[in-house]
Amino acid sequence: MIQNLYEMILQHAMMDDVFVFKKEGRSQFNCIYSNKMSLETQDKFRTITQLFPPEKNPKLFDNVELLLRGKTEMSYEEIVTEENDKKFLQYRLSPLIIEKEEVEVFMLVILDQTLQRKTELELKELWAELHKSKKSYQSLFKHNPEAIVSVDLKGRINNCNPQIESLIGYKPVQLIGKSFYSIVASEDKFFAKSVVSDSYRNSNNLYQFHLRDIKGKKVPVSIKKSWIIPDNEIEGIYLTMHDLSEQLDSENKLFESEENLRIIIENARDLITLLNDKGKIIFGSPSYKKILGYDQEEYMNKIFLFNIHPEDQERVHNVVQNSIVKGKGFTIQCRHYKADGSSIWLEWKGTPVFSSDRTFRHMVVLSRDISEQKEYEDKLKHDALHDVLTGLPNRRHFSKELLATIEDCKQRNERLALMMLDIDNFKSINDTYGHDIGDEVIKEFGNRIQRLLGKHAMIARLGGDEFIVMVYPVTDLDKIHALAEEIIRVVQESWTFIHPSLSITTSIGVNMMTNQVQDRYLLMKQADLALYKAKELGKNQYYFYEHPTEDKGSLVTPNKNRDSNQV
Repeated sequence: MIQNLYEMILQHAMMDDVFVFKKEGRSQFNCIYSNKMSLETQDKFRTITQLFPPEKNPKLFDNVELLLRGKTEMSYEEIVTEENDKKFLQYRLSPLIIEKEEVEVFMLVILDQTLQRKTELELKELWAELHKSKKSYQSLFKHNPEAIVSVDLKGRINNCNPQIESLIGYKPVQLIGKSFYSIVASEDKFFAKSVVSDSYRNSNNLYQFHLRDIKGKKVPVSIKKSWIIPDNEIEGIYLTMHDLSEQLDSENKLFESEENLRIIIENARDLITLLNDKGKIIFGSPSYKKILGYDQEEYMNKIFLFNIHPEDQERVHNVVQNSIVKGKGFTIQCRHYKADGSSIWLEWKGTPVFSSDRTFRHMVVLSRDISEQKEYEDKLKHDALHDVLTGLPNRRHFSKELLATIEDCKQRNERLALMMLDIDNFKSINDTYGHDIGDEVIKEFGNRIQRLLGKHAMIARLGGDEFIVMVYPVTDLDKIHALAEEIIRVVQESWTFIHPSLSITTSIGVNMMTNQVQDRYLLMKQADLALYKAKELGKNQYYFYEHPTEDKGSLVTPNKNRDSNQV
């Protein structure tokens, strides 16, 4: 499963040389992974330009530009000459992570196709010519890039081409006439004899075993067997041998890379999820247990919306579908249920994976727990709208709510009331008892009033000892009088739990919204004027702001004579 995941995550590209580059800054890409480089080498050659100088690799950087613009897989072939020997290389570039429509991480895979392009095709062509002329046969035998040994049916070497020396160190003259089994590793001799004698065969006549070179070192080889049939009678076989040392070394490195990937996946803090083209989960990392409390097996073959909060499912579904249609990655935040029934916030980063014909195959999703981040964001939002000392809504919050309530009043033809309050002689309290006592008084003052208010009323602290109350809707003016009187009564109750000699009163200015006055700032200003008048007339009482009629100016009516109040 690890190997399958590795191939899927790297878009089926784990082959010869693999490099993963990550964007650093605006245009620099650094190598963060390579299966061909040690850690020291990676530290020395970190940037793509250090690993692949642009002047020597112009095609690579042209294709990198196309990759960054198109955000899709690019590939091209190039022939490289090394020590007069041509190598056929295929370069594949694939985007791995796309964020905000920019490629953040991409992978470069360099596939050595020399054996396929140079050996197999040329060998096939040369073998066809072998049947045409003896001269062609001699050329094939002598100049074939692979070592070829001709043996009789008893296993004696009749001939071999010069390439045998490159393979195991022996010159042809040293081997002709000797037993082929003398250069086969002891543990593989029985198998080699069965291959030569034809007691063992397979459909393609391809075999693998070990030879011993001139120094006694084992050399892994693949062998292609071809019959020598002159005059319709089998006289021997040709053994075409290919050195597997580099291939096995690459496979070992691949295994090490897969092992590293397994370690990363098993110890990742984030959730790693792989979806198939039907939207079902086909792989989940072990971190499912750590983060969600579920074994990853419990998610297998479940639809990707499994255990997502119902309120978030449609939004997540639409984002994933849009990612597939547009062929672009996505980032989304959603709530996810845990095994204990609680929910956490996850941030998904998804990347769609397509086949060469642009058919959607998989979706790779990395998810991390952002619950603490969301809590912090919620706290910041709360703090921006609430008073730090009392926890009550602040001026900014109240102003927004007042504006919205005024609009409701207009639509419903209803009224609201504002009460502006402060603590009588609060400066003297601070001076006498200190600011710590003053803070406790402010908190308790707000708490007492808040406990009196119903669901259709709101209290906020405007600053200092100044508070404001909004009541909506107002259907009975007597209830506003009663509320003001109750606030005054509650505030006068004992404060000895804060200080034995402490006595607190409050003054209140009341203002009613009218058809003529519907501006929030004017409503608050008029309530403040009423509060000022209440203090001017002796404090510890409430007054209604009297709206003028026929341009007679503003009057304020005390609570002592309700019959004279005008609203």
